[in-house]
Amino acid sequence: MKTISTHRVMFFALCFGIFQVANAQEKDIIVENELNTWMELDVSKKLSRDIRLVLTPEIRLDDNFNTDKLLLQGMIKYKPLKFLEGGGGYRLNVQPDDGAGKAELEQRVFFEVSTMTKLFRFEPEFRWRYTHDSGLGEDNYTLENLRYKGSLDYDIRKSKFTPSFSTEIFQSLTEHEVFKIRYELGGRYKINKKNSIKLDYKLDYYLSEYKNRHIIGLSYKIKI
Repeated sequence: MKTISTHRVMFFALCFGIFQVANAQEKDIIVENELNTWMELDVSKKLSRDIRLVLTPEIRLDDNFNTDKLLLQGMIKYKPLKFLEGGGGYRLNVQPDDGAGKAELEQRVFFEVSTMTKLFRFEPEFRWRYTHDSGLGEDNYTLENLRYKGSLDYDIRKSKFTPSFSTEIFQSLTEHEVFKIRYELGGRYKINKKNSIKLDYKLDYYLSEYKNRHIIGLSYKIKI
C-alpha cells in the first residue's frame, strides 16, 4: 500500500488552509475568533521496556480566563519498534456549572498509531487517531472522529530547546466530512532528563463554519 509522507500531509493541509482564508476574505465574510488557554501536566511512568503509562490532567480557560473545561486523561503506550508506537486511553471532560445549576460531563475513548524517524537533525512523525466521544447524563450523544497529524521537530545541536511544527486534520465519521485543521507552532525546553516544559500556539481553522480558535498552550512533562 502506498503511504502519504508526513511532509505531504503538512504541505497540502497548509495550502488548503491558506486558500480557505483567502476565499473568505474575498467574500468579505465576518469570521468569529476566540482565544483559549490550555494548561496541562503530563506525568509518564515506564511500566516495562516497551510500555508506558501517561496521566494528563488539564485545565482550559476561555477568552475571559474563566474555567471552560477540566480534563483528566489516562493512556497506555506500547512501542514495540523504534519507529512504531501504538496506544489507547480514556478521557473525562468536565464543563463547570455555567449558572444553570449543573455541570456537563463528556467521555472519550481513543486509539492511535504513530510512526516516526530521524533525518539528520529533523524528527518527522505521523499519527493516526480514532476518537469516540459521548455525553454523560442528560446529554446522551456520540461523536466519532479520525485525526491525522503530521509533526516535525528539529534537534538543535547542543541546545536544550527543540522547536516543532505540526498540522492535524479532523475528519468526522458521524457527518462524513473533514471539519477542522489544527496548526501548531511551539517548542520544548528540557530542564533535565525527567522534566521539560513546552509552550505553543495552536490555530483551529474550522471548515464547516466561519470560526477560528486561537490557543496558547503550556505543558509541563515529568517522567517518574
